Amino acid sequence: MEDKNKVSESNLEKLVATTIAETMKAIMPLLQNQHNTAAAPATSQDVRTAVARAVTGAFDAELKANEAVLRALASAPPESFTMITIPRVYASYFGSTMPAGLNGSIINIPIDNQPHRIHKAFLPIIKACLDYADEKIAFMNKTERNDTRLVDRSYLQQ
Repeated sequence: MEDKNKVSESNLEKLVATTIAETMKAIMPLLQNQHNTAAAPATSQDVRTAVARAVTGAFDAELKANEAVLRALASAPPESFTMITIPRVYASYFGSTMPAGLNGSIINIPIDNQPHRIHKAFLPIIKACLDYADEKIAFMNKTERNDTRLVDRSYLQQ
């Protein structure tokens, strides 16, 4: 699944795309001198208001969908859950919590060396994030310690 940066980049891409689409839809009548029609905005303030409403509506719809996914996961049978402990050593790579996203719904798992109950669907995502951090640590140990490039996994095979 997606790591922390990919999740935020994906949400940012959606926000930008929605904003551009709504802006163009609202501003085209102004640019074509068709602002005398009842449906067209009269001023740039009207355009900004229409875009803000559309973007907010899209964002609210996505939040409701994500909430529904998380509610469904939370109400799953007890055997669908497991306990996970993330060692504190990972805090320097992820911060005090590690986000794990599933279909756009994100949970934050504390990195405190304590067991936490999570849905099993998040395990592969968490494992992939931790494995990548381990690979990055190994990569940094084989190269200069300040090397922050993405890990070339073939390099680790050497």
